[in-house]
Amino acid sequence: MSRIKQKKQGVINSLVWTQQDTNTASLSYDGTDFDFDSPVTIAGALTATGALTIGGAATITGSLTVDMPVPTIGADIVTGAEVAKWIPYGKRGTDGMTVTEFYIDLVGLSSITTTGDAIGDTGGTTSATLGQYTVAVFGTIVAIEMICLELPTTGDDDIDLYSIASGTLDISDAVGGGTALITAGGAWSNGMVKGATAVPTASHYFYLATGDTTAGDYATGKFLIRFYGV
Repeated sequence: MSRIKQKKQGVINSLVWTQQDTNTASLSYDGTDFDFDSPVTIAGALTATGALTIGGAATITGSLTVDMPVPTIGADIVTGAEVAKWIPYGKRGTDGMTVTEFYIDLVGLSSITTTGDAIGDTGGTTSATLGQYTVAVFGTIVAIEMICLELPTTGDDDIDLYSIASGTLDISDAVGGGTALITAGGAWSNGMVKGATAVPTASHYFYLATGDTTAGDYATGKFLIRFYGV
């Protein structure tokens, strides 16, 4: 049996779906479609690691966890940045766009005096990539916007977004040979929004890069980067 159909309104208090259903304290889903055609109330936790389709209304009184794949962030960003997280929203509607966001707090990262070099952990030698662009996660990217949520200070405030084939570039490496996706053209200000002037090549890696020559350790600076895919 590979599909469960709930044809009448009901309450599911506990269910685990692997190859057969077993009663436990939560409702879990491991990759085979669940298809509910009527209103469903789930009193416990719901974990979906694959697609979950509910044709009617759904009420979840417990927690909802959707295990969606995200890119792997480079070690120099993970180690250095105060916060660096991918936010996957998945596809908006059956025929909608795939929206994926990346949030970063620059505190703990640094810029150096060479324009076009990666922003990363001071002395980092591993990788300062934000992650790799794969169609499976992003869809085919058609647009990108970058939003300044807090003014970057004490490091370079002219920050660009690049993509490049290598996933192992660190703070001492140039990313200027890649594709300039978003160029600030000067200092960012709080609330500023910039749109991409190019789209990345699939399998390339994203980096933040210096647009000027100011070296320093960031005391502040928060950005949200939003990717739209089809």
